[in-house]
Amino acid sequence: MNICFPETYGKFKESVLNSIFLDKRKTLREVIEKMNLSGIKFSLIIDENKKILGTITEREIIKFMINGGNLIESVEKIMNKNPIIASVGMKKEEILNLFGPDKDPIIILNELGAIKDIEFYEPEIEMMSFPLVRGKAPLKISFAGGGTDLPEFFEEHGGSVINATIDKYCHATLVKRADNKIIINSDNEGEILVNSIDDLKYDGKLDLIKAVIKLMKPDFGLEFYIYNDFQGKGLGSSASTAVLVIKLLDCIMNTKYNDSKIVEIAYKSEREGLKRKGGWQDQYASVIGGINFMEFGEEKPLVYPLKLKEEVINELESHLLLCYIGNLKNSDIYKDLKQLDYSNEPEKINKLTRLKKLAYEIRDALLTNNLSTFGRLLNETWLIKRVIDEKASNNSIDNLYEIGIKNGAYGGRLLGTKEGGYMLFFHSPKARNRLTKALKEIGGEIMSFSFESEGVSVWDSKFKF
Repeated sequence: MNICFPETYGKFKESVLNSIFLDKRKTLREVIEKMNLSGIKFSLIIDENKKILGTITEREIIKFMINGGNLIESVEKIMNKNPIIASVGMKKEEILNLFGPDKDPIIILNELGAIKDIEFYEPEIEMMSFPLVRGKAPLKISFAGGGTDLPEFFEEHGGSVINATIDKYCHATLVKRADNKIIINSDNEGEILVNSIDDLKYDGKLDLIKAVIKLMKPDFGLEFYIYNDFQGKGLGSSASTAVLVIKLLDCIMNTKYNDSKIVEIAYKSEREGLKRKGGWQDQYASVIGGINFMEFGEEKPLVYPLKLKEEVINELESHLLLCYIGNLKNSDIYKDLKQLDYSNEPEKINKLTRLKKLAYEIRDALLTNNLSTFGRLLNETWLIKRVIDEKASNNSIDNLYEIGIKNGAYGGRLLGTKEGGYMLFFHSPKARNRLTKALKEIGGEIMSFSFESEGVSVWDSKFKF
């Protein structure tokens, strides 16, 4: 039963065995229900000490019913009381030679007669192997329009943003379990283990993944293993995680959701399930990928992928530098925007409206390969952001920005809030080495990246470990 990760094999094997153990007093109806739940068409009949009394297969149940049996009979009456038994320590070849013509599983017992394992005939191993899928969802950088993608603003004033996904990702593996247990393991939030979806409680640990699972309601147990290329906020990592978890569940549940549905679930999980504030752009970026211009209004959001020439993309990459400036705490860049009474804040409305227009202007600058204009407009988005939210910066960030400008950057903007995140600089390629050196000297960490044209992707893994 080599069908799971080595580090979780013991837990997985135990869960599989527990899913096929049956008390001799169970009825055929209960046996069938348990087989349907586990997906394994074979059960072990045991006593109170978990000693084997017999076995029963779907084939034997069908034969019994054809001959006039009924579903209220106890399994004790029709179970196979002489299953094929092997001992712990027997060689693999010896065990395989025990398979009879019906290829029923072989029960492996230890020296005390306790069940330690089950050997399935090879073709059946492939049939009952629990699905394992992997995937990745790209992170994103925002150029302009952040804040105008909040419903509180765009439903009255309209909104527009422009952003791009990069070749840094949230990665995840999903394993379907034989029981109802849920295991979630994350590189930055640790691990949780609960017995069923009903035991998932919001407690500040892995809550977003819990929210997705609770919203999608899988009727099976599962294991998630998640890690990120970049740590910290400002690159849409929460949305990327939600999108990836949804896509993996969609694959294994065969729900076949389209992009809009995946975005909707990701948004609801975070905004409605967890009551977190925020806009729509991160979810769309991670699902679709590439450089996108987005419009928001009363109708469905419109997403326009920018089909830039490769030379334009390469040139843009050579002018951009991403600098990590610290860990974000649980700050919310949209918190103050959410609380605004826009009717009493005309100046802030004007600034947000200007951000919306800047998204259009940056789009046009990219489409015409006017990168000098792009750099100037990018810098303007940061200056406006500081005016809209006086909490957006602090002395350290202002100092970092000024040092960047003095060392070859034409402009820049913060991706995140003053507690940390990433500063995106637009610079002359001739000054990159000088700019990099200056930023490192004050504690900045340079993060290399390229643009990513693809959105979230998942695949079936042939390696069950």
